[in-house]
Amino acid sequence: MAPSRYAARHAAVAAAAIRRSRTRDGAAACRVLEVAEEFSACPRNGVTQRTLGAFLHWALLAYLRHGDRRNVDALIRDIGALAELTHDVALEWRPRVLKIMEHTLDGKLDQALQSGDELIQWSAQAGMDVLGRTHAAAWTLRVRWYLGKFEAAEADTFVDEVALGPLRVERGERQQAQDVLERSRQRQVSPELSEPSLYRAVPCLETATALQDFEYASELGDQLRTCTDLIADYYSFASVGRLLGKAAILAGDTDLARSRPWHNPEWCSVDASWKSRRYSARVSPTVPSLTPWSSARGPLRST
Repeated sequence: MAPSRYAARHAAVAAAAIRRSRTRDGAAACRVLEVAEEFSACPRNGVTQRTLGAFLHWALLAYLRHGDRRNVDALIRDIGALAELTHDVALEWRPRVLKIMEHTLDGKLDQALQSGDELIQWSAQAGMDVLGRTHAAAWTLRVRWYLGKFEAAEADTFVDEVALGPLRVERGERQQAQDVLERSRQRQVSPELSEPSLYRAVPCLETATALQDFEYASELGDQLRTCTDLIADYYSFASVGRLLGKAAILAGDTDLARSRPWHNPEWCSVDASWKSRRYSARVSPTVPSLTPWSSARGPLRST
């Protein structure tokens, strides 16, 4: 096989492998990271621009899950340069999605929300309305939650019902949240309906915690025990370890929270107290409780 065809084939295979990797298995996530690292370092000649853009995007998410801000920032620049070079709409949407992510990582939540609106406007003009609205709704979901903007019926139609659980609790729609949680629970006990994705498990954990269903939260904690150092992406976009620690604290099991080597109880205490303060305009959106990074490494920073 010619080198160019070999490179193109394997870049496509690598992108597909990473895309399907939103797993609860921490070891599998590490293997995916190895794929991302291997192919990110390979020569890029002979690979179509769209295939390359897809691979770089999914490799970026693999780095994101492992809290590697340096490589995340590097791939954001690479994807932006690729889109600028080609002016291909199939690539130009990617930097606009990544801008939402980047603003969120930097604690600039208002800018993240604005970037979501800009993505929707651009995608409508580019004939990619559904794609733009889907990504904007997903990546700004946690931003809306942190800013106390729970009512967004139009955006909700583009988000998985499982992800809306925590917002439903905040809106007072506890029964609807409970019903969705129960359906998710039934899927997990049926092997043929099992959904192993990390980005679905995390909102279930948050919903169960908000509903004080600590039995189910404990079950999810057992399933996520190998993922405590990971960052859930897409509409979950949070540190798994922080959320598990928060659940333990709110359940009254502070000894368990302190016993975890991956957990800093101070972060969870601050995050739990944010609920009573989030409506105050005097609270800065850059306080530590709003950052999704709080594993044992602390807040993620560029190195």
